[in-house]
Amino acid sequence: MTFDFEPEDAWDALDPPGQQVRNLIRRLRLVDGRPDPAPSPDPNDDLDDLEVRIAAATGRPLTVRERRRLEQAALDLIWVRSRL
Repeated sequence: MTFDFEPEDAWDALDPPGQQVRNLIRRLRLVDGRPDPAPSPDPNDDLDDLEVRIAAATGRPLTVRERRRLEQAALDLIWVRSRL
């Protein structure tokens, strides 16, 4: 079992959705290297962008760590979307 020690990977299911969206943006930056966008007034727009980024990243070679981070982010994105 691998444990995450990076602060970006810390996840609390009860954090406010806006904080979870920002967390997901930081985590995706570690995979795709894109700069963090300015937060959208509608968090659903940010989630749509994150979904596109996740799909794009799955189509390129990834390290085991990047793949795991991406899988976790995809699951967490579903959770955040369900809370909004």
